[in-house]
Amino acid sequence: MSDVQFATANTAAQFKPTAPLPTKHTGKEKYYFCGIPNVSIHRTDGKRIGFVFQVYKTDIEADIKFLDAEIAEGHPDIRYATDEEIRNYEFHRDPRGTMKKEVAADLEKELTETITKKILGQLGISEEDFKDNSLENIQGVDGNTMLSQKLTEMKDKAIQGAGVKITPTGPLMAAQAPTLKGIVGSSTIAEGAKTSGK
Repeated sequence: MSDVQFATANTAAQFKPTAPLPTKHTGKEKYYFCGIPNVSIHRTDGKRIGFVFQVYKTDIEADIKFLDAEIAEGHPDIRYATDEEIRNYEFHRDPRGTMKKEVAADLEKELTETITKKILGQLGISEEDFKDNSLENIQGVDGNTMLSQKLTEMKDKAIQGAGVKITPTGPLMAAQAPTLKGIVGSSTIAEGAKTSGK
């Protein structure tokens, strides 16, 4: 046996690629932080895990198990990402979307508080009664029913004040197709082109 045949036979016998781990999604994303910018590490099956803006976001079970094991074994550079690091990562990836989410949450909270106070004031309900959930004692009517009725009235007034009239209609595609008038075929187009300059 030649040296080449011997080396080929022994190398092929020793080489066994690791089978890839299954890609099973957990449904809950986890964030990991690496102290080294733009680094990649590899799982035991060879899959590359790339940290972008020093953060890796995943919901893949094999990635989570691997990174959790690395942290448990005391990896010097990998740890769980903090809330601030997650926010910075999301902001770098999608600045407009991140700002939109933050502003929308604050705006929704502020508007909800303002509208609730206004409705409670119009109904003559104190904020304490509303917070204590003792609305059913007011005028012998369920407080949630009163609030929903008031919200409907206010919505209707706002729509009428804006000059918008909402009329129920059928499905959009249920309308009858209009009859075609004018151009029916290519001969009509040719005739129209001849007479258009006159």
